[in-house]
Amino acid sequence: MAPKRKAGAASGRPSKRIASGISTPVSVSEDQDFSMGSESDPEDHDVTSKYDKTVEKFSIASSAKKQPPREGHDAASHLFTSLRDLSGEELKPDHHLRPIWLNATSGKVVLETFSPSFKQAQTFLINIAEPQSRTTHMHEYKIN
Repeated sequence: MAPKRKAGAASGRPSKRIASGISTPVSVSEDQDFSMGSESDPEDHDVTSKYDKTVEKFSIASSAKKQPPREGHDAASHLFTSLRDLSGEELKPDHHLRPIWLNATSGKVVLETFSPSFKQAQTFLINIAEPQSRTTHMHEYKIN
């Protein structure tokens, strides 16, 4: 337990504390270990040039030099052409146990929450789709 403080002076003013020891501030000019670092180390130069290259890589000026993406075309649009229509493929034998129902025309995905593999399917859908409705037994998502 910490020792109790002694009663203050009877004048009603708190006593002043005297700065001493460790808590006394020391000016930088008195410190013998501090050096201004006028010499430039080769390691510092390498690190600085590395940071300069990284800053240049992500600067607005360098990104303007890159070719802009084509209008109406994104990185995944080639995967969803009529050549890749898989609606006629054979389903897995346990497809009736899967918790996901798809509507390809509207991009709507319905997820059953009472299925054993619900959590895994929900994690997947949260990453690829936008939630529309989350009722007790059915969650509805929209893939844009």
